[in-house]
Amino acid sequence: MIRSLIVTIALVAATLAISSSPPPAVAAEEEIYPLVFPVVGRVYYSDTFGACRDGCSRSHIGNDILTYGLKGLPVVAAHDGVVRWTSTDLGRACCAIWGITADDGWETWYIHLNNDTPGTDDGNGWGFAPGIEPGVRVQAGQLIGWVGDSGNAENSAAQIHFELRKPGGTAISPYASLRAATQIDLPRLAGLNRFVTAAEIARDGYGSGAETVFVTTGRAFPDALAVGAAGSALQAPVLLTEPDTLPLATRQALDEIQPSRIVVVGGTSAVTEKVAGQLGAYGTVERIGGVDRYQTATMVAEAMFNDPTNVYVSFGYSYPDAVSASTAAGANAGPLLLSDSVILSGPTKNYLEGLSGASVTIVGNTSAISDDVLNEIAGLAGVVSVNRIGAATGPETSVAVSQATYPSGASRVYLATALDYADALAGGSIAALNNAPVLLLDAASLGLVDAEVGRLGATEVIVLGGPEAVGYDWIVPFWNRSVGNTMPVWNSHG
Repeated sequence: MIRSLIVTIALVAATLAISSSPPPAVAAEEEIYPLVFPVVGRVYYSDTFGACRDGCSRSHIGNDILTYGLKGLPVVAAHDGVVRWTSTDLGRACCAIWGITADDGWETWYIHLNNDTPGTDDGNGWGFAPGIEPGVRVQAGQLIGWVGDSGNAENSAAQIHFELRKPGGTAISPYASLRAATQIDLPRLAGLNRFVTAAEIARDGYGSGAETVFVTTGRAFPDALAVGAAGSALQAPVLLTEPDTLPLATRQALDEIQPSRIVVVGGTSAVTEKVAGQLGAYGTVERIGGVDRYQTATMVAEAMFNDPTNVYVSFGYSYPDAVSASTAAGANAGPLLLSDSVILSGPTKNYLEGLSGASVTIVGNTSAISDDVLNEIAGLAGVVSVNRIGAATGPETSVAVSQATYPSGASRVYLATALDYADALAGGSIAALNNAPVLLLDAASLGLVDAEVGRLGATEVIVLGGPEAVGYDWIVPFWNRSVGNTMPVWNSHG
């Protein structure tokens, strides 16, 4: 028996729509029945209830929930109830759940579940989650099967035909109920934009307060890179601002956290004096800002770290490696410095030379930080050793950093997009607070990152950023892992 899913439910406006069975009495009124949205992932649908089918010999008595050509997306019970009947024969008759009946008599139907072997359209696979059979009681949000194209949808796009029936069997349009349904998601710290997301992350980790808060621009990454490492290592929240306006979400977070010290990172072009003045209403303000990103990073290191034994260096003109380095810095209490690819920047060189004996980790492959730079760092008087963690892409580097930093695993992991810096930057501090890595995602890296989640043995996966940053389709592998699902996602016809 598949255990019921325990997730954070995020209220969202869902979006989606296919075909049916012998029509009972049909009612067209819009009546809303409380549901969990039955498909996990990115979907679309419309209200085609009552539309003509087969030359108007019958009516369409459900809504078709389509998945942009992807089979294998999880299908979940839309409410508590008992499975009434299933069509389990493999082939074109498979696969459907003809009724999960709630205690109050309402019922939902799920048709066109998967019937194919992964990667094929052969009709010889499976569509039901283990243990789903007539007489079994399920809970809302519990995995019951996977999206497919079985039955008379074999020549159509992958979808689930979803029906909603009142006590007594009368089918009504499920559209209004789907629109009002709660959507299954992994736990997510998110807002409408990066400023709100950073505020939500800060509240989650520092709701009881923090002495120091870092504030940096949310519009450019150079200054932000160093502050991510400092926030992680010192376990202080990082909030974002517009260059010349302090966002409402940031002000509200400062009201709740009540810091005594606010450290603005970046020059006046990144965070204006006007904003620094506004920040003065929430605590004592100090600014750390150099003439360029390299000097700013070393100034942050000098102000926040006393002769550290662990130091990280990343390429100063790209953010994915640097945000991964920030999470390692948080775990090992070290600053992040920046360098050009083929020339060690002067401020970075001077800072390293002044240390008593630091172990330096370069985060980035040789195209980001050359071996010449590595060798120059190794020859500095203040450095006792140098090693490199790097890979071809941001997600791959984040996995490599996770493997090096958490060789024995971690119970929690955070996921953020690799396509922007803001969410991972703000999340580094809370990740360090919870002894957890931040793994970066893009569409090509889902399997790689999921494998690292498995290696870590993480029992909790938290997303940083909203659906526009980390979409539901990206989340599916990690959601699947949480319920023991091994069904992959693949294109509709292989």
